Amino acid sequence: MLNIFKAAMFAIVTIAVSYPALSAPVFSIGAGSAVASIDRSVTFDPINANGLSLSGYIEDGLVIDVNDTSEVGFEPFSAGGATTGFFYGIQGNSSFVEITASDAAVFRAVEFRLGSGTNLGALLKLRWETLLSGSSTGTALETNLNHDLIVGIGDVFGFDTLRIAVFAQNPGPTSPFGGSNFGDPQTAAIDDLNAQTVPLPPALLMMVAGIVSAVAISTRRRR
Repeated sequence: MLNIFKAAMFAIVTIAVSYPALSAPVFSIGAGSAVASIDRSVTFDPINANGLSLSGYIEDGLVIDVNDTSEVGFEPFSAGGATTGFFYGIQGNSSFVEITASDAAVFRAVEFRLGSGTNLGALLKLRWETLLSGSSTGTALETNLNHDLIVGIGDVFGFDTLRIAVFAQNPGPTSPFGGSNFGDPQTAAIDDLNAQTVPLPPALLMMVAGIVSAVAISTRRRR
């Protein structure tokens, strides 16, 4: 059994090394740009009052987490848009919003509506990072983003954690939200979160199956 496990891990590493472009997460803009098939969806509709805990918020098998409490009653996405039923922390927590699955599923892609607590006319910066089994698989700072965009992060090899933080592109002289990195005061508002989970890529499955079969045949012959 141990030999089979080692063979499977060897297959994973071989594909990742041979096809590095496949293992890199990709940022995209637009509904459906990352998530091809919605497996889990979060509306945040239960967040309808100020002061609700945002630590470990769970909906449809997804966990959206920040050590903060909710603020509603304003428009974080567009003028005349939603004033409740979204995920926004009142304190501008110097951290990040973390998205995982309650059953530890691996994501193929995640999309969400991007907003903030800053002026609706201001451009935004988005810092994101994907992780798999505790190891970072990619990170970037996206700039010149408008409010109310649907943004996505996808990776064919998958990730089990997505971290995001939102900052003002051109903050005012007294604004604390002009940072760029996790740990800086951030002002993320998100809504309409969709996730796609996926099994191992077909190429990986074929390679694993082939190696496992070869190991099994070799084991039988030695007996």
